[in-house]
Amino acid sequence: MKKTKKHIVVQNEPGGINLKQLYFSVYNNKYWFLLFAGIGLAGGALYTFFVPQKYNVLTSVLVKTDNSQATLTTVQVQNQDNKKNNSVQDQVGVLSSYTLNLQTLQNLGWNVSWARKNLLTTTDLFKDTPFIADTLPGTRQVKSVPLVITPVSNTQYTVKCDAVQEQYGRKHKINFEETGYFGKPFKNDYFNFTLLKAPGYVISDGDSFTLTFNDLNQLAKSYQEELKITPGDEGSDLITIELASREPERAIDYLRELVNVYIKFGLTEKNRRAANTVRFIDNQIAGISDSLQATGNTVSDFKANNNAIDINQQSTAIVNDLNKSRGDIAAAKMQLDYYSNLKRYVNSATAMKGMVAPSVVGITDASLNSLVAKLTELFHRREVLSYTATDQSPEIISLNQEISYTQKTISENLNNLISNAQLQLQSLNSQESRIISAKTVLPKTEQNLNKIKRKFDFNNDLYSYLLQKRSEAQIAEASRDPDAQVIDQASFGTATLKGFGTAVKLLIGMVLGLLLPLIYLTGRLLFKNELKYVTDIKEQLQPAIIGNILHNKFDNELPVITYPHSEITESFRSLRISIQYLLKDLPHKVISVHSSIAGEGKTFVSSNLAAILAINNTRVLLIDADLRQPRTQQIFKLQNAPGLSDYLKGTAVFNEIIKPSHIKGLHVVTSGEKPDYPSELLANHRLEGFITEAKKHFEYIIFNNSPMGIVKDGMMVVPHSDMNLFLLRMNKSSVDQLYYINELLNEGVIKNVVVALNNVTDESQGMVGQKGHGYYNDDRLLKLN
Repeated sequence: MKKTKKHIVVQNEPGGINLKQLYFSVYNNKYWFLLFAGIGLAGGALYTFFVPQKYNVLTSVLVKTDNSQATLTTVQVQNQDNKKNNSVQDQVGVLSSYTLNLQTLQNLGWNVSWARKNLLTTTDLFKDTPFIADTLPGTRQVKSVPLVITPVSNTQYTVKCDAVQEQYGRKHKINFEETGYFGKPFKNDYFNFTLLKAPGYVISDGDSFTLTFNDLNQLAKSYQEELKITPGDEGSDLITIELASREPERAIDYLRELVNVYIKFGLTEKNRRAANTVRFIDNQIAGISDSLQATGNTVSDFKANNNAIDINQQSTAIVNDLNKSRGDIAAAKMQLDYYSNLKRYVNSATAMKGMVAPSVVGITDASLNSLVAKLTELFHRREVLSYTATDQSPEIISLNQEISYTQKTISENLNNLISNAQLQLQSLNSQESRIISAKTVLPKTEQNLNKIKRKFDFNNDLYSYLLQKRSEAQIAEASRDPDAQVIDQASFGTATLKGFGTAVKLLIGMVLGLLLPLIYLTGRLLFKNELKYVTDIKEQLQPAIIGNILHNKFDNELPVITYPHSEITESFRSLRISIQYLLKDLPHKVISVHSSIAGEGKTFVSSNLAAILAINNTRVLLIDADLRQPRTQQIFKLQNAPGLSDYLKGTAVFNEIIKPSHIKGLHVVTSGEKPDYPSELLANHRLEGFITEAKKHFEYIIFNNSPMGIVKDGMMVVPHSDMNLFLLRMNKSSVDQLYYINELLNEGVIKNVVVALNNVTDESQGMVGQKGHGYYNDDRLLKLN
């Protein structure tokens, strides 16, 4: 973004990070980086020690789409049942259902949880519980509230609770501390249990444990969310189940039981259908068995009483025909009854559960058998899907449409089959009537015997038929396999480490530790307002920079005199050379030293500049024109009065205010008595006369002025100056001061403007690890006494 000030275009906001500057900042703060790297390593070690590692435990299940295992091709019940095409997605829904997860927890008996309290963390005591919490059925226990159990002696323990229970949207605080006894009931308003010591568990002094009575309903929902169930690739029947846990053994037990519950769930539905079929056949056999015994007794009695002989060949043929006809009539009636019942129950999912397959009653119509099996499967799929989906979900709506279409198709087929069955029954009745008419020629005794025997043979044939069907149904039930098979059993072999190992965690801790100072330094570069780098100032400053005054490492305000061989003294010599070159054509030079704000070092720079000029065999006059907060008299240890203000007020003459310093060739004019109106006093015409008189005696006249950005006193000296030297102090002055100097120059308020940079360091110059710039080394400094 560009900022415009009075037609001056300067860079106001950072356009990015200067990598070279960032490198300098990092190098100069390397010890901070080392410190934070150590802190990061320590943090990584603490995290590794106190936070248990998490593991991913995996198990995989193969969903069978055709589980027919029987070798008897005549077992039609099983063949129809095995025509189901299980949807893998439906099985994923079953595995993740709340019902199965709750049943798993109930089977595992995870009603309580134990943990050991450590200094900062707790350790789960799965299968290693110190005590057994015995509860009676029906006793009330507050769920999901941790109790702190602390053994006091071999017989005593304390129970402490400080928690908030939320129930039905209301919060209830539970706070108590009581004493309990091992082997005796502990009762209060919230809990009722008996604590027993676990055999073999060694309790150390100071051990403390937490006991939690789990809410299995909430725990089931929690496991629902944590389970990750993934179907295989398209066309695959493999399902992968994952569970992340800090206790891999607990996750292994949970996944194993979950798979067992899932497999039993599928078998339960199949066994229910097989049981319905066997129950139906048993009921039929019970009735036929009684009739068969009665008719058998009747035949024996009749033969004994009437001395009946064997029926001749003709009567035998007639009897056989009549028996066959009546058997066909019985089978036709049974089929007609089945058609009628099926038509009545086809629209009821509950009633269809009790219906047997058409093949059980001798119906060989392939289309009807297929449609009934399909409808039963659709009802079952809808029941399974209802665990995880609502009635308005697309899957349920689509399934209902398919069920409705199948029901309609079955009803249409049944109408045709019922009509055909009725016609067949009429035909069989007519046939029976003809046979009965033909048998009238038989002797009366033989007719009576044949009548009794036909009934016996009919019952005997039907009994044999039902026994055969019952055997087939039992074979199907015995050979039935579950719809799923475990491929990879959950075990420690299928458990993998989740996240990073110890070495990586330590490395991450160190990197995070290094990032903190790096982010801080980067932020300073991005949002810096202070002037930090010489290159940035050169790019944005309009006036020329004629000198870089290095950082003063000494506790001395005249290092050019006290440390003549130091780096800072050399930087003042460079500034002197620049000034001499720029003002070489003037016999008497007037230099005004300005700053925009207080603290930029104008008194320090003007004093050392005057000194460095004076030791070059030049007569120099240093004038402290900062009439508000003067400090020059302190540096040179002079009396402040009389001074400049006294001369300008007319209370002192020129020679009275010119004071020699301890440096040869350098004289000082202090500020004098503090005036009430400094700006107006400096605007006095006597200032011009003072400068004129000073030029007669001195080659260089240096004014140390008040901060121009705060007060305008220095503006009164500007018209008399041959050079206006503005100071910018590194890490003190801001870009606002830089803009201020640009603005003064652009508006023509001040002419002959140059700039010197104060407090310049290796970092601000872009030099890393260079001491003394290769020549002026601090070890060679000579202190002059």
